[in-house]
Amino acid sequence: MCGIIGIHSDSMNHTLDVLVQGLSYLEKRGQDGTGAALINSEKGLIDARKYHKSIGSNFIKMLEGSALRVHPSMALGQTRYTTSSHKVTAQENLVNTQPIELPGEDIVRAVSVHNGNLPLSTLDFVKGSIVNKCDMMCTVDSRYLTEYFDQELNKAGDSRKAAEVIMNKVIGAYSFMFSDGKDIYAMRDPWGFRPLCLGTVEGAWGRANVAVSESGFFKEVSAHGFDAEFIRHMMPGEFLNLSGRLDDPQQLVSFGRLWRCFFEPKYFMDRFSIADGTEMGNVEYRFADGYDLCLQYKDVAKTIDRLIPVKNSGLTFAQGFYKCLVQLNPEAEYHDVLEKPKDPDSGKIIRNFIQRDQIRNPRFYIDSHVVKDKNVALVDDSIVRGDSITEIYKTVKDAGAKEVHFFVSCPPIFFSCEYGIDTPDNHELLAHSLLVEGIVDHDDMHLMRYDINKVNEPMTRKVRDKISSKYGDSVNPDDIYVHYQSPDNNLKNLPLPKDQYCLACLNGKKLVV
Repeated sequence: MCGIIGIHSDSMNHTLDVLVQGLSYLEKRGQDGTGAALINSEKGLIDARKYHKSIGSNFIKMLEGSALRVHPSMALGQTRYTTSSHKVTAQENLVNTQPIELPGEDIVRAVSVHNGNLPLSTLDFVKGSIVNKCDMMCTVDSRYLTEYFDQELNKAGDSRKAAEVIMNKVIGAYSFMFSDGKDIYAMRDPWGFRPLCLGTVEGAWGRANVAVSESGFFKEVSAHGFDAEFIRHMMPGEFLNLSGRLDDPQQLVSFGRLWRCFFEPKYFMDRFSIADGTEMGNVEYRFADGYDLCLQYKDVAKTIDRLIPVKNSGLTFAQGFYKCLVQLNPEAEYHDVLEKPKDPDSGKIIRNFIQRDQIRNPRFYIDSHVVKDKNVALVDDSIVRGDSITEIYKTVKDAGAKEVHFFVSCPPIFFSCEYGIDTPDNHELLAHSLLVEGIVDHDDMHLMRYDINKVNEPMTRKVRDKISSKYGDSVNPDDIYVHYQSPDNNLKNLPLPKDQYCLACLNGKKLVV
């Protein structure tokens, strides 16, 4: 899961300005690497640059130097997020950071950026369909999707026909942008797994058409002095040339069934973005979800002294939770005092596994005056492996808290995802063992049968075991409790009807075409 941006502008300076703003905004969607391609459409020149960390002053200087050489009117960019459970070297990460570059004679002839993932069966098909593979070190699925589109473009001589071939044959998640040095083409898979948002950005240097992973970008860039307008989400199955009109949807392929990732509004999208397919702001959805989560556990909520959000995705859930909490317990207080681990060099929050492996004993931070001798509730979006919850618990307990209650807005994640979140194998998911142990029933119709209250107890035990395994006798985790959102509440509050979402990580039901 990554963040991508495409820009078609009328000046070099404006292209660079919007690109830097976009990569900075998309940093939250990926900090493992940053990449960009600056493109001069008149001369067909492409200059790609990659950086092994999130965007910073060093990478911006690289882009400025590149812009002076290329004089770009277009750009593609990506922020890379790696959640692979195996150790990824810095070199491997850099090689697989986008943009994907297709080599020509002495120059880069085409580049692409991709947010999503191709299942292994699809990836094997795509690899087998490419006649002449490029000699590249890159190994990610985005490389093969790029080569396949390039092949079909050269074969048909028509970008729309090439896109139609891809969308009819490639089953998987892809918001995808490709440039041949003359234009930027954008497409979104027919099921709509990953969003791609269209708008314009005007500033002192010019005007640009922009395609980006989240609509919140246009609000963000407006706060920095630009005149920005979010126009719409790209339709599933849509293809367009970014230099053309953005307000005229042209859907090439429709299979009559949408499969949007429910984790987008739950976790990835910021609270100011508009939910895909609706006019609802993500803040409304998360606020309502948090309110219902508190109401679901109202007896426990009455015992809470302090409520603390786990930033950033847990923030709005916690605000909704607190609105309900003060009605049940007027003495409870809300404090936004939990800080995530930071890189000692840059001071930026560490969100990726590569950096955290490189820093000894990364820690959360909290104000002990707020939690000392108090029953503390923390609200977060999800539990996947259970790594963060163990670190947060240790931090809160070291600060003197009595009991620690984790309220989780997402129901248990039982299955890995192959459509772009790239969660680990099933056996590494903390909740998957409940299926193995028979605590949760799951049949061939993908029906999940369980009482959420009966799931909370074994999940609490698993979290306690994980804490004891990590910290040994230095902590006694018998005072931590896990409380999950019920599946019914989770579906009720989603911005669109449940049949428009992929819920494979919750019920194991994968896309079948």
